Amino acid sequence: MQTETRITERGSVGTGPLWFCVLAGPIGWSIQFTADYLTDEWLSCTRGFQTPGVIWHLPTTAWIVMTNGFFVVVVLAALALSLRLFQRYRASDPTTGKRAGFMAFVGIVNSIVFLLPILMGFVPAVMLRRCVPTP
Repeated sequence: MQTETRITERGSVGTGPLWFCVLAGPIGWSIQFTADYLTDEWLSCTRGFQTPGVIWHLPTTAWIVMTNGFFVVVVLAALALSLRLFQRYRASDPTTGKRAGFMAFVGIVNSIVFLLPILMGFVPAVMLRRCVPTP
């Protein structure tokens, strides 16, 4: 009975932070991508909108930069936490099948991979003109 309890306790080490490390990048990017598209194309540039390209007295570009900046910070936090957890579990991983170390490594990879498209979201906000009618 005591052995079963120890195995169960060892298998549940750090579940919440590890899942944050793994999922922050993909979920952050999908929310950022959707928010940028909705803010720019659908919300601020529709024909019925009073002042095209402006939402609550701020230009659409400012909203997009703030959204992207927020998700850059979230993904960088996930990357930093993943690196810290990976270093901790690389030496001795108490979980079954070295699950914690693997999830920390996946968190590092996901954070780097999904940080790139989030950073690329700044380019259209800075370079393209807003609310230009198509011919």
